[in-house]
Amino acid sequence: MSKQDKESKRKPYPSDVKDEDWAKISHHFVHHRKAGRQPTDPREKLNALLYLTRTGIAWEYLPHDFPPKSTVFDFYSELCASGLIETMERDLAAKFREKLGRESTPSHGLIDSQSVKSGCGGEELGLDPHKKVHGRKRHMLIDTLGIILIVLVTAANVHDKTAAELMLRPKALESIPRLESVSVDSAYRELKLKTRAGDSIRVDVVEKLAGQKGFVPLPVRWRIERTNGWLMQWRRLTRDYERTVAHSRGMVFVAMTGILLRWSRDSYDAPWLASARSLAASAKSG
Repeated sequence: MSKQDKESKRKPYPSDVKDEDWAKISHHFVHHRKAGRQPTDPREKLNALLYLTRTGIAWEYLPHDFPPKSTVFDFYSELCASGLIETMERDLAAKFREKLGRESTPSHGLIDSQSVKSGCGGEELGLDPHKKVHGRKRHMLIDTLGIILIVLVTAANVHDKTAAELMLRPKALESIPRLESVSVDSAYRELKLKTRAGDSIRVDVVEKLAGQKGFVPLPVRWRIERTNGWLMQWRRLTRDYERTVAHSRGMVFVAMTGILLRWSRDSYDAPWLASARSLAASAKSG
């Protein structure tokens, strides 16, 4: 039995890419076959990467029915270096939005950060003085569905406003040409953003309620807290185990890719998505 046959006959894991998922992303992994030993199936390497990110295990503990850890790690490094993991996630996001009757890119976004402890050191580490966390900070821009659009990873001591200005420079916003406004919390007060054309992006500061104690969902901004909750279900993200910021950033896109693949399945019927699909269907019929 060949190696390819063994890969296709193993029992599936819940994180595996299904046939309908692979049909949506396989064009990103076109490669030419050469004489001699054939390369490992990219779908199987992606399965291993999703399994690792979802379960939070170390590279050395990948199950034996996946490709070797060195093969999967090299595959992941290439995804990060080439930007393919980000391209794939953006492609899935655009198609998912269009499926719900929306434009491929949003006009409104939400910005926030998430500090996480470092698991093994590496570059860009610091102490978040507010949350008393030593490690890194993930700065994210999402749309109102909760889909991640842009991610910047910095040391945890970098101020949110400073990072947002770096993350949302005009060139970075080329991929989101319709963006007109963003919702932020008070940490981003005085934030000023401009598009590539020089137009100002409106920044809406959503303040805490008077006398608020503990967590209270705030209008619109609760959606980014929901996205943070989704990411924490991908256990590799509960701490930052990557030694480089490129790999740390890449893990966020791996998780979001897995989430989008699940959302895009016809069988996925979460209550929030069911209502969105209903609105899209009624808009089409109208």
